[in-house]
Amino acid sequence: MHMNAVDYLPGEDLIVLSSPHMNEVFVIDHSTSTAEAASTQGGKRQQGGALLYRYGNPRNYGLGAATDRKLFYQHNVQWLPGATKGELHLLVYNNGAERPGNEYSSVDEIALPFDSRAGFQREAGKAFGPAQLVWSYSEPEKFFSPFISGAQRLPNGDTLVCEGVKGRAFEVNREGKIVWDFWSPLGGDIEPSKTGGHAPANALFRATWVPKDFAGLKGKL
Repeated sequence: MHMNAVDYLPGEDLIVLSSPHMNEVFVIDHSTSTAEAASTQGGKRQQGGALLYRYGNPRNYGLGAATDRKLFYQHNVQWLPGATKGELHLLVYNNGAERPGNEYSSVDEIALPFDSRAGFQREAGKAFGPAQLVWSYSEPEKFFSPFISGAQRLPNGDTLVCEGVKGRAFEVNREGKIVWDFWSPLGGDIEPSKTGGHAPANALFRATWVPKDFAGLKGKL
């Protein structure tokens, strides 16, 4: 299943996981004991270790076709606060590998069908929503990294994006305008074929924003 991301939400005691090979993200209950997690009973949500929510490829659980797939080898899923109290969102770098028609990456923000009291909502016989994204950024002819990569929502509301294979990091605002753009000049002298990987020497696995008063930057600015 190759889980490539995990993020914890303390307020609701939930964990979100990303499986790129299954093209899905999953939410589980963190409050369960080991015994409860091996069952479908217990924990804060009273569902034990069952998946509380899943998104990206409803064909995996028999409630969709190949055309209903939303995620394509995604990375770096993380929780975001919603517009109102109790509303939950996810941000994910949707790599776009094997995306039908044209392979391109997108950064997608998903509003979850969630109620703090009732939990995750799903109409009987239908896949988990939502049908539409809250926000998405893409440039189909220019923006594409089939693996690694990530995104991070910044305090100012913009989004930091790492287009990993190209060694590129940039900031984009809500209107889709690029505020600044950085291409890594760093590299190495080991050919990917000799390490078993496929990334070029200047690739970036992830880019992370830190404030100016970050302890690791003390005395370096």
